Amino acid sequence: MWFLGLVALLAGCATAPSQPKASDFAQVEAASPAPAPLDLDANLARLSEWFAGEWDNFEQVQRDAEAPRGSGVTPHERIHALFLPVSVPAIGGAVFYARQTLDDDPARVFRLRLYRFTVDHKADAIRLDQYSFNDEKAWNEAHRYPDRLATLTSAQLRYAPDCAVYFKYDASADEFVGSTRPGACIVGSERLSKAVVVEDRIQLGEDKLWILSTAKDQSGRMIYGNAEGVPHQQRKVRYFSGWVAINTAGASARPEDRAFHTITPVILHSEGRRVPITWADGRRSGYSVQLARLSVDAGSSQVLTLKVLDDATGLPVSYSWSGPESRRIGINLRWFQSDFSEVEGDSRFEPGPGS
Repeated sequence: MWFLGLVALLAGCATAPSQPKASDFAQVEAASPAPAPLDLDANLARLSEWFAGEWDNFEQVQRDAEAPRGSGVTPHERIHALFLPVSVPAIGGAVFYARQTLDDDPARVFRLRLYRFTVDHKADAIRLDQYSFNDEKAWNEAHRYPDRLATLTSAQLRYAPDCAVYFKYDASADEFVGSTRPGACIVGSERLSKAVVVEDRIQLGEDKLWILSTAKDQSGRMIYGNAEGVPHQQRKVRYFSGWVAINTAGASARPEDRAFHTITPVILHSEGRRVPITWADGRRSGYSVQLARLSVDAGSSQVLTLKVLDDATGLPVSYSWSGPESRRIGINLRWFQSDFSEVEGDSRFEPGPGS
């Protein structure tokens, strides 16, 4: 519930690797050797390339759910983030349309922003500035019509300069580490009728986006944030398109039952997208299909899994697996067959209708 508080304030087969703590961020910075002088413009380009795409923490949510009772693990919400490069001349810089939803449900939007990355020579860092929309409803689907964002004016946006995040590149870890300045980001809470201090710490790699957000009142009392200081651990999504064929007699189909219902296209992504299978008349079949990249061998390696799930229990009826970078995966249970391939072009973003 703490994460839903953030909204009000700011209007399975995996083996768990060790969980990072809030202090790990400071340890990374303290332990890293002093890097050689960097070309901030080159690193801005690298950061922008890594940041672009869709991100999801499905596997982390699965790990939290499987943690033993009494282990002290505070479950994380499942967050799906879209960061789309766009052109907004009114603010300039490397701009991203940011749309974040809960449970990979496009209807459950909890944050809508424009993020602008620029080189800050004074801070010797790359600065992330956040812009809010005055009329969020008007821009809720702007990722489908990104050219519209070029018409935005500064009067249609709100800007909080003290809530900027400053990134530096850590060469030893091959990632960017960013944070707000301690105590700088003060936000008025209508619900609490007082100010709260917001702090963000972010680690960004080519396939890694870890975000730890906290808020405290000015007495230091925690308002929201993970109790163990464990960030949301998101990975970059890859989209797959394919088909599903299900025997009209269902799982109990006999060899002589040869009638199949085929659905195409079915769009899945590598971080846990689940799609229910329906009959021709729209009724639910009782089964879903899910693609997910999961960790195995105590987190030392990963596999890409394709599961057929029983909707009544949420458990897999069967599954197949392949290497984590596989571009094609399928399954054949006789009564249930499917085949999926990574979408052509930029698979970091969900293909639009007709793609």
